[in-house]
Amino acid sequence: MSANNNGNGIAYIRNLWGKYADIGYVDNAYKVRTTQEFGAGIESVLVECEGGTIIDLGGGAGGLLEKTRQKTHADKVILVDWCPEMLSGAKKVAEKLGEDGTKFDFATVDLCNSLPFRDNSFEGAICNLVIHFLPKGWKFPLKEFHRILKPGGYLYLGVFLNKWNFAGATWRYALRAAAKDPIGTLRYGIRFKNIAEEITKKARERGAEFPSKDSLISFLVELGFEDIISTEDITSKPLLWGAGLVLRARKRGAPF
Repeated sequence: MSANNNGNGIAYIRNLWGKYADIGYVDNAYKVRTTQEFGAGIESVLVECEGGTIIDLGGGAGGLLEKTRQKTHADKVILVDWCPEMLSGAKKVAEKLGEDGTKFDFATVDLCNSLPFRDNSFEGAICNLVIHFLPKGWKFPLKEFHRILKPGGYLYLGVFLNKWNFAGATWRYALRAAAKDPIGTLRYGIRFKNIAEEITKKARERGAEFPSKDSLISFLVELGFEDIISTEDITSKPLLWGAGLVLRARKRGAPF
């Protein structure tokens, strides 16, 4: 699909995502405090998966590859994204890490569509800061994530909730961040935010939305997930003042 004249097409949104790479996302995304908090949250809920395969859905420039290998000891990690520039960055990260017992693989995949993987394929699936940006909404991709996980497999999910507001966060958070890292905040944080706002605006015109915590967890239970635990349950500290959520959920069924 190509972008239409008013810039609302999915191709236009994909191109916006590609612009992140142009402004230094590949090397600097995890220097931004918001992304650091979500990355640390995902790391804290990862489960040992030695011998298994984990898929990082919308994994971007590979910011979670090292944490995933260290915490899970998976035999293989597959990172998928719909942006070639991001995949190129992720491959560079993997090259620096080396295999060291974990193989890395990469593929171009659009999470708005049915995933090109068989049912019950993976022991773990990571999706961080993605589903709320997807045109057509967040429920369809979650159905697909459930489908490709093995019974007993884990979903690791990071998401902005409906309390999140980019403009408000700029004043509540970025000023404090700027005091600690003025150059990084100005060069990367503000520009990342501006692109994310534009992606959100265009994606919402095509059905994207930020879920509430209750609606998200209820839908996961409806799909067949259980043992749902969030970082807030572990630390008693809400993520981003309650506007963000990182959780782990296990697909119901006999463990693999």
